[in-house]
Amino acid sequence: MIEVQAPLDARSSSKKSLELAISYKDADFSSSMLHCRRSLEAVVSHLLIQNKISKESFPKQLAKQIKILELERPGKYFKINRITSRWIHYSPEAKLMQNELDNCIYLMKKILQEVFEITNDELSEEYTLFDFLKVNFSGKDGTLYLKAGA
Repeated sequence: MIEVQAPLDARSSSKKSLELAISYKDADFSSSMLHCRRSLEAVVSHLLIQNKISKESFPKQLAKQIKILELERPGKYFKINRITSRWIHYSPEAKLMQNELDNCIYLMKKILQEVFEITNDELSEEYTLFDFLKVNFSGKDGTLYLKAGA
């Protein structure tokens, strides 16, 4: 049986995605970047809806969505979009520098504070044992394989 997670509100979704980005940043750069991207997408979607822009008129590209918002200071949004875009698609030449990832997380924290008033104290940076096991011992399909020892 396949379980489907119920949709989260934008605040919860963006917060959870950023928490995952933080927890994976030392173990898996690509996963961390993907979670940063998802956090930004949740915020942008929230702002579009808040500004009463109909879902049917949302452009597909995130950069165009950010532009439609006509934010007073959109630089953080565009920077996260630019940094994370390289990590959505495979490229053999792609090299991630730790400072890019740290910058992306830092900017996303700022955005969540501005948009949803989420403080650093509210963000969980804990990396649970289950998270560790899933990252290090799961198969290609994401299934966690544990074997009893002798």
